[in-house]
Amino acid sequence: LNGAISRRASGEIMTSDLIANSFYRQLAAYALARRLPFNIVDFDSRIVTPDHDIDPMVYQQAFENQAVLFVRGVAEFPEAGQDIAKACFVGSQDLLDSVEAEVKQDWSQDFNVLRTDPRFLELLNPKVNKGQGLEELCERLGIAPEEVMAVGDERNDLDMFAFAGTSVAMGNGNDLVKQAADYVTGTNDGDGIAEAIEKFVLGE
Repeated sequence: LNGAISRRASGEIMTSDLIANSFYRQLAAYALARRLPFNIVDFDSRIVTPDHDIDPMVYQQAFENQAVLFVRGVAEFPEAGQDIAKACFVGSQDLLDSVEAEVKQDWSQDFNVLRTDPRFLELLNPKVNKGQGLEELCERLGIAPEEVMAVGDERNDLDMFAFAGTSVAMGNGNDLVKQAADYVTGTNDGDGIAEAIEKFVLGE
């Protein structure tokens, strides 16, 4: 969730920086008025959308994350008890290219607005990004930044690269990410992460 929540392997919550519940109704109304596919991911990784005509990307998001998917209209979302980890505008790359600047202008005062994928424009707690999440985790574990290798492929990984002592971009990643990295490894289909671990961790 881009650093909004960190957990131990046991599931215990270590850190969480969430979005106020009330924003669901505001963002859902904003999205519906613009015919912009929208959903939130809650604290328990459930996906909630106001769209009865569900965009295929929302189905794919739920399938890939093995997440439960709910449809809740603007007035149907509970006013308490369902905390939001992130909000997402989704759809084709062309659609998000056409609305990204407007969304950032309208919502950057309330959120960290990130294009995390050509088909995902995400809104997070203003203090949340992957670099902040990684820094919080390292502080709790007593790990120095220079001991950290971060691997990424998209623009939302750049904050993580800025924190880590070693940054590695996937070979099929975003060009901006590859330019910012210390090293470009193989693709995610070609054992790129294993290659980076062998080079920087195992010293092979």
